[in-house]
Amino acid sequence: MNKSDLSRTRKLATTVLKLKGTDPDQWLYDQYQAVIDENTDIIVKALGQAAKNPLAANALNNANASVERSQQHE
Repeated sequence: MNKSDLSRTRKLATTVLKLKGTDPDQWLYDQYQAVIDENTDIIVKALGQAAKNPLAANALNNANASVERSQQHE
């Protein structure tokens, strides 16, 4: 998969969702929320480890910042 493939797939899926009367932003939010809901145990465990270890907390913050920067460039 490259950026062109991703863009083409995103456009097609967005068009299909709109044709079905589904808000693409709401659908995407629901998908993200499902991942979070399905992985609550992992999230809680990671946050617990970060709270116990300042270095882990710093790494988690750095990883989050990196993800946010990459999303801004999409």
